[in-house]
Amino acid sequence: LKGARMSENEYLCTKIVARRLGISPRTLENYRQRGIGPNYVRLGRTIRYRWSDIRDWIEACGKAA
Repeated sequence: LKGARMSENEYLCTKIVARRLGISPRTLENYRQRGIGPNYVRLGRTIRYRWSDIRDWIEACGKAA
């Protein structure tokens, strides 16, 4: 995935998002449960993240630091 270009509205699974962020899927799940992670969509039992929401979350984290 390094160097792969993500579409702004592409929906990604937890495992791929965690890999892109350099964290474990469990950490991303913990962020979600605590309400401090990126926005997500629940499709049945599946969690998906939009790349644009992940990017926005990263930018917001940088401003808070």
